[in-house]
Amino acid sequence: MGKKSWKAILFLGAPGSGKGTQGKWFGEKNGFFHCSSGDMMRSLDSESDLGKEFSRISSSGSLLSDDWTLRLWQDMMIKWEKEGKLKSSDCLILDGIPRNLKQAELLKEHLEVLKVIHLSCSHKDELVRRISQRMLEEERKDDADLKVIEKRIQIYEELTMPLLHFYSDSVVEINALRKIEEVREEITKLIN
Repeated sequence: MGKKSWKAILFLGAPGSGKGTQGKWFGEKNGFFHCSSGDMMRSLDSESDLGKEFSRISSSGSLLSDDWTLRLWQDMMIKWEKEGKLKSSDCLILDGIPRNLKQAELLKEHLEVLKVIHLSCSHKDELVRRISQRMLEEERKDDADLKVIEKRIQIYEELTMPLLHFYSDSVVEINALRKIEEVREEITKLIN
């Protein structure tokens, strides 16, 4: 990975907490760029080797390897810059990356983390309801199986939650159980 460093705001939260919804909205604002690891992976050509590997792993609820994820992230950043979608002055809104401590360590020299927005949702039933709703609205195959959803929530708790300690000086807790607009308003106050 090159030595380029990006300013970034991380959106952390369990699957269904609203990271993608909020990240996408803020990413459309001037000076911000939303980068979702899930969107990157779902955009892969399903007939390519990488696309097939992503399909196989995501359908089980597991995660792709750290090296593979970071290589894809780096390739996409270069592609978006070349296409003019991403400017070096943009602040990244990262959703789903880094996903664990190893990724955070590997990205440390490439990211200046300004804030970590933790979208906290303590009711697992609500997360499952939201993910099931998302499956219907967005036709996301990776949201179709309840066991897969539960495994993804468990992986989040085991692998991603430790990032809250890693970035402890930058973490802001936000109750994600509220209405989308209320959560958005609170995030707006924090990042302006």
